[in-house]
Amino acid sequence: MKAMALKMKIKFDKYWGECNLLMALGAVLDPRYKMTLIDCCFPEIYTELEAARNSSIVLQSLYELYKEYVAPYSLVNIEQNSQQSAKEVCSSNVVLGGIKKLGGGRSKFESFVRKADIIQPVKSELDIYLEEGVYICDENSDSHFDALEWWKAINLKFRILSRMAADILSIPITSVASESTFSAGGRVIDPYRSSLATETVEMLLCGADFVHAQHELKKRSETEEPTIREIILP
Repeated sequence: MKAMALKMKIKFDKYWGECNLLMALGAVLDPRYKMTLIDCCFPEIYTELEAARNSSIVLQSLYELYKEYVAPYSLVNIEQNSQQSAKEVCSSNVVLGGIKKLGGGRSKFESFVRKADIIQPVKSELDIYLEEGVYICDENSDSHFDALEWWKAINLKFRILSRMAADILSIPITSVASESTFSAGGRVIDPYRSSLATETVEMLLCGADFVHAQHELKKRSETEEPTIREIILP
């Protein structure tokens, strides 16, 4: 048991010796956890100094990523506002019977909203989201909670942050170790096919997975002999 525990400790340090930034960001963007989960779990995993350092890295990375999403959104608003201003100038110069056609109150209001939308508020969406308390689910609905559906429902309040959350939370999580996943390359690239292009290798690996899934075939280990069905449908 001691030997087994040592192997488990080596594997644990390999994957958790450093902060898994993507999983931490996904946890923060889950409204049930936010930074509260990070502050609770990191001291259990790391030492006090490492926990504080990793927590600051997660928070800093979260704000840097949020700025990347804010930048294109602001540019789009500026372009739309400039185009709308140009249209208003053109429409105001149209003369009907010697009298200029003035825009109505509705168009002036929409123009004011577009200009005000460009100005960033004192508190960003990320600040407001982190300052709010965690989302408390009912006892029976916690196991069926869908974070993506929650962000979709609250899209009007967090327009930019909801996009960032959707991109991060939609990343599929695998329980297979990375070396086990990529070890399949040795069965495709051998000494006789070492000059295959990258695209060809990707098509071979993906095609084999598609065929196995379509015909409900289980992948065999290297020690097992192929069945007749696998020979017909490799």
